[in-house]
Amino acid sequence: YYIVLIPLIVVLWLAIQIRVSSYGITENRYFLILLASWLSFITLYFNLKKQENIKIIPISLFIFIMLAALGPFSAFNVSGRSQTARLEHILKANNMLENGKFSKNTEKLPHSTTNNISSIVDYLINFGHIHNQLHAQLV
Repeated sequence: YYIVLIPLIVVLWLAIQIRVSSYGITENRYFLILLASWLSFITLYFNLKKQENIKIIPISLFIFIMLAALGPFSAFNVSGRSQTARLEHILKANNMLENGKFSKNTEKLPHSTTNNISSIVDYLINFGHIHNQLHAQLV
């Protein structure tokens, strides 16, 4: 059974990679990555281990969940860093960030760029990564 999962897991990882490379990591994508990692681990374990132990499923799932909930690798921290890095990259590319401070751009930005900036800032505010003061400054 687990050998059949390998091609499906490869396709899952390709789909995740395409989505994350385009839009960065959000909490939902983080959980998708975490579950894909766990499924990959379980599949490899049951394909490679001669004497299988079913206890590995709840134990490993507990460990993966703790990683997602606590510390610097938690979903909240990783998604915040990813979206902040995306925002910084877009602002630098459009000469709107100098020495780590926001500066207004006098040039007209493409609609797709303004939509990207707006959606990232909205995400960061809605999930508590930045406060409304920064949002007011950016808008």
